[in-house]
Amino acid sequence: MKKIKRILVLGGIIGFLFSSIPTYATPVTGHTWSSRNITYQNNGSNDFYKNIWTNARDEWNLSTDIFLQAGTNSNFTAGNKNDSSVTWDGRADWTFSIITGYYSTMKTWVNTYYTTQSHYKTANIEGIATHEFGHALGLDHAPFGNPTVMTPSTFEKTSSGALIDGRPNKSPTSWDINTINVLYDKNFAKGQSHEPVLDVPENLLKKAQITQKDLIIKHYSWAYGYSTLEARADDADLIVSGTVKNKLSPLVKNDGETEEAFLQSEIVIEKVIKGVISEGNLINLLQIGGETDTSIIYHENSTELQEGTEVLLYLKKIDDNVYIPINEDESIFIKQDEKSFKNLYDNSLVTLEEASTSIN
Repeated sequence: MKKIKRILVLGGIIGFLFSSIPTYATPVTGHTWSSRNITYQNNGSNDFYKNIWTNARDEWNLSTDIFLQAGTNSNFTAGNKNDSSVTWDGRADWTFSIITGYYSTMKTWVNTYYTTQSHYKTANIEGIATHEFGHALGLDHAPFGNPTVMTPSTFEKTSSGALIDGRPNKSPTSWDINTINVLYDKNFAKGQSHEPVLDVPENLLKKAQITQKDLIIKHYSWAYGYSTLEARADDADLIVSGTVKNKLSPLVKNDGETEEAFLQSEIVIEKVIKGVISEGNLINLLQIGGETDTSIIYHENSTELQEGTEVLLYLKKIDDNVYIPINEDESIFIKQDEKSFKNLYDNSLVTLEEASTSIN
């Protein structure tokens, strides 16, 4: 699937979308608000979670040129919800104007299913909220280890199962501060036009325009990151190889606040590496994405599987015979040859033998 993807380079590479584009220390979403003065609605369910978002707001206000303030704005909300059927502990959903590139709506949450667990300290939770507000201001994910609050997971699991801090920087760093100030200075102080960096499949952009549906972009802070197969295997409820047999209609959920869509596939099991299931059985696999009556849902690290594809999967069980890949593409491997499967996220290769020996 073809995507429009532009690299931001200092001083003078001119594409058909850009002119005078600076380098950003922290990656960017390609979108900002149309003003430095931004109002959000604090929907924290109690004083603790209201304060989490207030403290995250203050982190950005004290260090950058933008001004976030709490108020009444249903287009930008921050809150919390409890969801045990996912692997994220923080989330940002947004829509943007295809014409101007500016954000139209922004919804951010922390997931209390994870944040109420004992290893989550207040600093970790505030780090998640600060991270999600980073997305709300225009920042994208940066690789683990970079000096930024925008690393994609709260904890990293080692091969032994130990947890290390996946987001040591819980406040905006100089990378983040400079990037935000350049973004908003470029848009407003210098009077330069805002040019979006589009990282969305062209067919979805066209479909959103034709159908007049909202194109909702989803970004996640994963509760756990995994640098090894052993660490991921330890958390998996099921590890199997198999073939995508059938594509099913998207599963749509609506909790009154958000509308969700999940791509559904039936996988016929060929080899069981971990878990209790028989070879030849079918399981349902859910992936983030799809279409509802009003929206098109997109997550850049969720690649829709096609019928006939041979896969190796590391899965979390969320219902009877229903599973999700742990952290989406990070836990899906596509068969390359007689021995190897390639990961959809980082292109790493693994054999079934290596997958089998990854179980502690």
